[in-house]
Amino acid sequence: MRGDPKNLTYGTLHKYSIPRYHRAGYGRIVGLPRGIKIDRDLSSTSELVLERNGFGGAVDKSRTLASMKPTKNKDGRQKLVRIDRTEDSFAANDAFLSIRRTRKRKRGSPSPTEDALDYRSIEGKANPMADSDSDLTSDDSDEARHDAEDTIRKQHASLIKATQSHPSDEQVWKTLIDFQCKLVRPDLDPEHFSSTQRKTLADLRLHMYDKALKVLNGKARIDMLEAMLTEGAILWDTASRVEKWRKALDDNPSASTLWIRYLDMIQRPSSVPKYETTRNSVVSILYQVNALRRNTKNHLDTAALKVTHVHVLLRLLRFMADAGYDEHAIAIIQSAVSLHLTTTNNTNPFADRVNGFETVWDDEGPRFGDEEPATQDPQASHVAGRDSPKWRNLGSFTSFVNRERHFHDALELPGRTNEEYADTAGDDAFHIILFSDIKEIVTATSAGLQQECLLDGILAFFDLPSLSGNSVTPFPWRTDPSMFRLMRNGEDRDPLLDRVGGPTPNVANLFSRSSSTFPESLTARRSTLAFLRRGLEQLLSHDILGPSLRPYFIAFCTKYTPDTAAKTARRLVKQYPTDVHLYNAAAHTEAVLGNYQKAVQLWSSSIAVFKKAAMVKAKSNNQQQTWHDQATLTLLCHDWAWTEMDRGDTASAAKALTAAIANLHDDGDAAISASTRLALQRDLSSGFDAALLRQDIPNILLFTSSLCLLTYLTSSDPLPSALSTLSSHITALQSSTFHQTSPTQSQSLLVQLHLLQTPLIKTHLSLHRPYRPTHLLSSLTTSLTLFPSNPTLLSLYATLTSPLDLLSSHLHNLSRPWLQLDHTSPLPNWCYAIDQALRRLAQGSGTRDAVRSLFRRALLTDGSRVAHAPGLWGAWLDFELGVLGEVEGRVKGVSTSTAGEGRKAGGWAGRKEEREVETQVAIVRGVFFDGLRGLPLNKEWVLRGLEVFDTDGAVGMGRGELEGVYHLLFEREMRVRVEMEG
Repeated sequence: MRGDPKNLTYGTLHKYSIPRYHRAGYGRIVGLPRGIKIDRDLSSTSELVLERNGFGGAVDKSRTLASMKPTKNKDGRQKLVRIDRTEDSFAANDAFLSIRRTRKRKRGSPSPTEDALDYRSIEGKANPMADSDSDLTSDDSDEARHDAEDTIRKQHASLIKATQSHPSDEQVWKTLIDFQCKLVRPDLDPEHFSSTQRKTLADLRLHMYDKALKVLNGKARIDMLEAMLTEGAILWDTASRVEKWRKALDDNPSASTLWIRYLDMIQRPSSVPKYETTRNSVVSILYQVNALRRNTKNHLDTAALKVTHVHVLLRLLRFMADAGYDEHAIAIIQSAVSLHLTTTNNTNPFADRVNGFETVWDDEGPRFGDEEPATQDPQASHVAGRDSPKWRNLGSFTSFVNRERHFHDALELPGRTNEEYADTAGDDAFHIILFSDIKEIVTATSAGLQQECLLDGILAFFDLPSLSGNSVTPFPWRTDPSMFRLMRNGEDRDPLLDRVGGPTPNVANLFSRSSSTFPESLTARRSTLAFLRRGLEQLLSHDILGPSLRPYFIAFCTKYTPDTAAKTARRLVKQYPTDVHLYNAAAHTEAVLGNYQKAVQLWSSSIAVFKKAAMVKAKSNNQQQTWHDQATLTLLCHDWAWTEMDRGDTASAAKALTAAIANLHDDGDAAISASTRLALQRDLSSGFDAALLRQDIPNILLFTSSLCLLTYLTSSDPLPSALSTLSSHITALQSSTFHQTSPTQSQSLLVQLHLLQTPLIKTHLSLHRPYRPTHLLSSLTTSLTLFPSNPTLLSLYATLTSPLDLLSSHLHNLSRPWLQLDHTSPLPNWCYAIDQALRRLAQGSGTRDAVRSLFRRALLTDGSRVAHAPGLWGAWLDFELGVLGEVEGRVKGVSTSTAGEGRKAGGWAGRKEEREVETQVAIVRGVFFDGLRGLPLNKEWVLRGLEVFDTDGAVGMGRGELEGVYHLLFEREMRVRVEMEG
């Protein structure tokens, strides 16, 4: 062994140069039983042969590294048979062998009837006992243990050989790394490991990660590096972690995922969290990304860095808002819009533009989202918080929470020096933002912010959906767990999966009545809602973003100001008369508002106008214009037809889909004629081919959806035929040059094509038409295999499996790898799993422990990617509070029932119920305090705790405990607008 002092004497480890010296441990191997050692005679320099100790040696039965049995603290002595060498012959075939003992042992006096059969038995006449030959019987459990260990070692060796034969295969390395847990404790999942076992596993895995990083390249290497840094957090101290993360970022500056994971670590410090310290750390990261973008000589992935730049800025804004500094965050948004979206003279140096904007800001000139001076109400615009209610019991923590939330909603926007306050509690220094307060962060955007990314980031900050058709690729912040907002108590709570954002492929999705894309919670924040309405309206004339923002603005008004939505749509149609999307949005608005006939009139008249214009333009033989006109008419017919499908009127849907080539005033047979169907199918197929050739992603989706709907309406077996049409278009995309030349965009388009099955399946189910569940699940399984974390596909999967037997469905899900969860699983998969567990619990086939276990695995597992998702923490606390309410209800039922007299007298039933309440109270408090560590600088979480525990019920805390929670707001430097009185 290395480190043996005898090596200095003999100078080598060669077996013939080293004499046999008998010391403890010689020839043995770490990790194997002590009874196994190296056979020096049979081993060579290229091959190692092991031998088991002789019969005289003691066999170590203590638990080895790969043992499935825990350590047994008992003597595992072997029983050996000694050969009687005095006998000349050995009766090998005899049924009984006489074994002579070499040593005497104490025993009682021999019974005179020792060999006689004893009939005394409590079970009647006893039978002769069979000779078990215990001295010759081996231990089956030990043999099973050794067999299992051998199997594990063989599997491990096989995986190592696989990595050697396929060193660039990322999946092979992942399999080997995951298998390391079998070497630590094969009979347990890693989630149940002890701290020591977890560290042992991390040490083993880090060794494998180092080997993998030496041979992997590209995205596979980035993913492996991220996993290694996450695993190493178990072993490394804070300084080592930061150093290794910085080195990884220096070596891979374009890796967006590494920057965001580094942000996760920075925003959750291991020491006492402080707002200013954490904020400065995040700002420094923003400066680093900005410096990388300004350095044009580094040959980095500029497109990825543009997205990362906005993502880091958005994480900074969300961090500030979560800590209570909403005015500060919105002021940065106003400055970013003014400097990067609305500035007309972007050719000037950034420093000059900042200086000019600083003058406008300090002079309190017009800002993004401000009301125009000509329309301002002089009484209302300068009095903030004048609708404050009259507060009672100001000394209670519940009153403090209510006042804090009220002033947050009323004073969320940056203040001005000429504002007056109806309540002096809202008048504080942090409400008025000077340019010096935001200049440091504004300067960190000197490299510029990509306009499309910036606008979508602003919408995501306020929980608004993305623009329709602007980008088929969802931006990474839409599924960032840190952006998953914590809901207040009393707000409408949709299923968790429905709150995970995604792309908006077309305008119709914004007006969808089946699933609300705009959050209901924004209606309670009137000042913020007005700010957003004014801000969006100011951007409608933007050259690049305006065309997609105008129908979005109409949908926004339809949701939040329905009384003026139709008027707004008509105004925009008159202002931009050639924009077909505005006509389409205006018709959708009327349909949502219940004016169905007016919506049909708008669609039919728009089709007639654009059809007539297309016929006039067709004489010029301009192929580009002809293509544009065809796409315009297809869009109007497509959205009209799907609106009819949502109403369940397939006949009207068929008429609407063929409106561009048929007579709109023909009220004859509602069925589509064969000639009309063939003509429309030819036009749509040629349109799809042209769109694919032009790489026009929105129109590829449009023509594919139209063809699928046409197939559904005209086929005798509608749904399978429509899905078959969709599958053929997916195959056409995968075999096209677009897929070869633009793999990233093609992959994003492939996701959207798979999502087109969602409206087809949901509409088919709503029409109560027959279908084969196995066929639908097979089609959806194919999509989920490719995109296992897509929230829309997961939601559809939940819809299809809900009518099935819930228990069987749950067990069936366990065999699907894309639904198996670990610490690397993204947010949509955890949301789906928790939603399904809650649904099973509500329908009686699930348990509370199953739901609780999912929350624990998601939020308390080391290295979990969703451990700091505020929305998940809030959902867990809501669940435990609901369980507590049920348990308390049973206690009240026991105390008020006839049998409850036993409880009043100290009966066992009452004590059992009370113990359940005490246990559940401890669980609720544990969730809250764990959340204080998982969300160290989230003000709403602290307010939620004060709201929950300031009660006279079982869950209530004492005054001293509540004051300790209250003082966390000040100790961690969070923003507080009012203070406790008394």
